[in-house]
Amino acid sequence: SSCFPVLNRHPASPADPAPAMGKRAAATGTIQAWKRFRGAGTKSKVNTIVSVLKDSTLECQVPASARSMLAEGAPTALSTAVEQRHKFQIEMFALIAETLNDMAKRLQG
Repeated sequence: SSCFPVLNRHPASPADPAPAMGKRAAATGTIQAWKRFRGAGTKSKVNTIVSVLKDSTLECQVPASARSMLAEGAPTALSTAVEQRHKFQIEMFALIAETLNDMAKRLQG
């Protein structure tokens, strides 16, 4: 047993609030940066999906008019966080996924 118990504690222990607060603050900044990055990536991915749906050179069982409708709804349906999606956005997502899967199968042969 030491007469200086504070010196024997690990600096990152939960009992020492100063380092933990610093770590939380740093983690929060990292999370916010990740959300900004993730948001930018989402927009790029959605734009790619819209381009593929509008590409008339890709064969698909879904008619061009329906693919156009899916492309128009894709940004709203796919950019909303999963937990916040309305049931119609979930259905739109499923239709888009089904269409893209059909296109992929036809490309593979």
